[in-house]
Amino acid sequence: MPPLTNLNKQMKKLLFAYVAIILSALSVYAQSIEINDVKKTKFSGVYPILSGESGEVNGYFTYYMLEKGKKGMRTFQFALMNNEMTELKKTDLELHKNSSINATVFNGKFLMISWDDFKNKKTVVKLIDTKGIVVKSKEFPFEKVRYAGTSVYPMKGGEGFYITRPEKRKKGILGYSIQKINNDLAVIWKQDVLPTRGSKSVKDLVNVEDRLVVWEENSPKGNKKRPAIVCFEADKGAKVFEREGYDGVSTILNNQLRIDKDNNIYAGGAYIDGDKYSSVNNDGIYLLKLDPNGKEILYTKVSNKEKIQQALKANSKGFALGSKDKVFIEDLILVDDHIIVVSEMFKKNMNMTPKPVQQTRDLITGKYVGWAEQNNDSKVTFEIKDFILFKFTQKGDLEEIKVIKKDKTNKITVWGSLTNLRGMDLAKLLAQRGWFDYGFTTLDQSGNSLMVCSNNATSKPDIAVYNVNEQYAKIKVNLKQQAKVDLEKAQVSYFKPIKNNKGKIAVAYYQKKLQKITVNLESIYEF
Repeated sequence: MPPLTNLNKQMKKLLFAYVAIILSALSVYAQSIEINDVKKTKFSGVYPILSGESGEVNGYFTYYMLEKGKKGMRTFQFALMNNEMTELKKTDLELHKNSSINATVFNGKFLMISWDDFKNKKTVVKLIDTKGIVVKSKEFPFEKVRYAGTSVYPMKGGEGFYITRPEKRKKGILGYSIQKINNDLAVIWKQDVLPTRGSKSVKDLVNVEDRLVVWEENSPKGNKKRPAIVCFEADKGAKVFEREGYDGVSTILNNQLRIDKDNNIYAGGAYIDGDKYSSVNNDGIYLLKLDPNGKEILYTKVSNKEKIQQALKANSKGFALGSKDKVFIEDLILVDDHIIVVSEMFKKNMNMTPKPVQQTRDLITGKYVGWAEQNNDSKVTFEIKDFILFKFTQKGDLEEIKVIKKDKTNKITVWGSLTNLRGMDLAKLLAQRGWFDYGFTTLDQSGNSLMVCSNNATSKPDIAVYNVNEQYAKIKVNLKQQAKVDLEKAQVSYFKPIKNNKGKIAVAYYQKKLQKITVNLESIYEF
């Protein structure tokens, strides 16, 4: 018989091993959250909850319609997850069937949900805390449908929100207002921006502690639109400067808008020659940097015909930008004293497949947006193609055009009224829905910039990282938790990597056939 002391040691080892196994099992279990009975209707994706000026991830949220309620009402559920995938909070809200959700944003402390109730001619705003409890509610009446369309933007630091709304001045003239509100939904200030003729509207808004910048679209008359970048100070809403989007030769389009820690403003996207703002075609891409007072630091345009086509042919063995191919700008990365513009190409193609055949395919793959309407069952195919990266110096000189080829392109069917969206507008919608492959950029343990990208083109989606500092070297991420998704039972119709903290990423799946959302916690260092 072994000595008692040795026996105790052996028992302790067994006990520690047993506890380690249990903790390991609990840890694995805690790295995944499932939400069941989620119909495709109104499900638009999973989004991160960012907090503080540094933008750390505190969790994630999503929403979807559960069922039709009584007397023309619809039940929507809003789900909140923490960043370790150990907590799930759900909140149900009743919306009239003639309502449209226009914003769901999180400022780090509260989730704001805003919808336009067209029957009762009002915009409703509600705040939900991190426990899933509705803490505040407010209504904004509007006279006509054209004066709905509220947009909400989270305030940096979590202290409130910015709300933009259409505002009528007189017949034929339409402007907008910006309101800064706190977390009690009290208005701190309101600014009305009204043109002398035509209309003005807000396309995008970004902000830091003491500045907010608006991408404004002006329509003085007819089809001509003159975009502008307008900067306001955050304390009282006074205008700091306005920068026209037409430079006398070309008109810049809105893709990406940024403010850095020094209040410099970056804009990047496509441009078109001439002064007719159009999101159908583009003639190249641009990069613009302004100082805090609106002074131009750099402004560079890269022409499709003169530069992009030649660079692609020279560096990609005959690859060229087709006549229908467009470039969609997704991010601006600052690395090693350079600015890298990240983009993907896309093409909007005709779809001649018979309606019943295409609908059957779409139900199997889940790769579609919109739906066939009573008076509009038109459809097109939206094809997402290769990555194109443009590397600039801080002075705006183009150093390199890098093409990252994909093994297979991603094709999504677009139905009904969404087919009327112009190319760049449709691309922005599909990017918001998670169909483009670029996810986000993060830093590895050595401080290198990593592009985290998905592959949505196959039945078994995967994720790869590209090391920006090492000639975009590609490494496939080992998705250890993907076995919980059960790809044998149903294909994935939504797949997206989402930023987390400390080398982790959240990976969101939606399987339409199973009506299930799965969000897994993975490591980008697991190869």
